[in-house]
Amino acid sequence: MVGPTPHYYEVRGRAAEIARSTGAGRVAAEHLLLAMLHDGGWPVGVLTGAGLIDADQVEIAVVAAMSAPGYTPSVGASLAGGRTAGALGDSYIGLEHVFLEIIRDRAGLPARVLAGLADLDALEAAVLAAKNAPPRAPGDAVFLPDGQDLDSDLLTALEERVPAGASFGFNHLGGRTWIHVWGDGVDLGTSRAVLDAALTSLGRR
Repeated sequence: MVGPTPHYYEVRGRAAEIARSTGAGRVAAEHLLLAMLHDGGWPVGVLTGAGLIDADQVEIAVVAAMSAPGYTPSVGASLAGGRTAGALGDSYIGLEHVFLEIIRDRAGLPARVLAGLADLDALEAAVLAAKNAPPRAPGDAVFLPDGQDLDSDLLTALEERVPAGASFGFNHLGGRTWIHVWGDGVDLGTSRAVLDAALTSLGRR
């Protein structure tokens, strides 16, 4: 069964907070885009890193469009990513699927705003290229020591030690598991510090 990733749930929760703060009765596509911009991780990080978008500029433009007279929240529920995940043959729903659905809905507010700031086809191509690239760990990711498993206890310990305003993700490469911390207050040594602190708290160092 296709299901959302933890990162998806995290950003979807942030989108719900944004929707509530603006008085919206439901999460719309623009709330999802703003939440992804605030998160700054995948897939937005790929686009900002390539110079295809300026996240701050996009946020300002989206907020301005939401503040314009006559604004009503755009479609949100149908942009959950499941349709695109299925079309791509993926067994999960990730933020890349949500983002692709948002920019493919050319009549939607987020796509109209982005179209004034970037080439939507180039954005889609960049996301798909990054998604289909050979797996690799981010440059500042850290691998779990040999013999350590990323079990529920370690996941909880990691979550408790990630700095406020930051997020973390994990994946597998070459039979080993890596973690990566990104966001506010993060530097090149943060992922290592978070992993070491989590392992120490469990007596596993």
